[in-house]
Amino acid sequence: MKILMEVEPSSVSPFSEGSLERGSGPVMVAFLRNMRGTGMEWHNDDGKIILNDDKKVNDDLNLFEKVVEKRLTKIYENDQNKGSTKIKEVREYFRTQIDRWKFIARKLHTDGNEISFVEYPYKQPKKNVVLGDPYHEKSGLTVVFRNSPQSLREIEETVGFWM
Repeated sequence: MKILMEVEPSSVSPFSEGSLERGSGPVMVAFLRNMRGTGMEWHNDDGKIILNDDKKVNDDLNLFEKVVEKRLTKIYENDQNKGSTKIKEVREYFRTQIDRWKFIARKLHTDGNEISFVEYPYKQPKKNVVLGDPYHEKSGLTVVFRNSPQSLREIEETVGFWM
């Protein structure tokens, strides 16, 4: 599909390369931190939770993967060959993002540094963060997912919300 080759508003093509780059980290973090019935305390601000070898971390990540795959299956229900290929691509993309998060968290931990999920800097940013913005990068702090929207105001023009 040509629409997936270009960067379109995420509501038009949520699995295009541009949409995944901008939104995959924030979507995954939002899912994990707001999920009910998890054994992990994703709601706390410790971004190193991803390093926990507990089976529960993997169970939560697998659930996220299944939800994304279910959505892709629905999108491509009329073209299962393309759908199968896209599911593999998106699954691999999210797995590389998880690996990136683990790598950065491990490095920070080894160096004795902390990482928070998010920091809303009203002044100078001070924390390494999972969901970063240009302010954190410009301040020389470590960011796992770059240029993450920090508010719905930043994305409301590019997505549709239905109630």
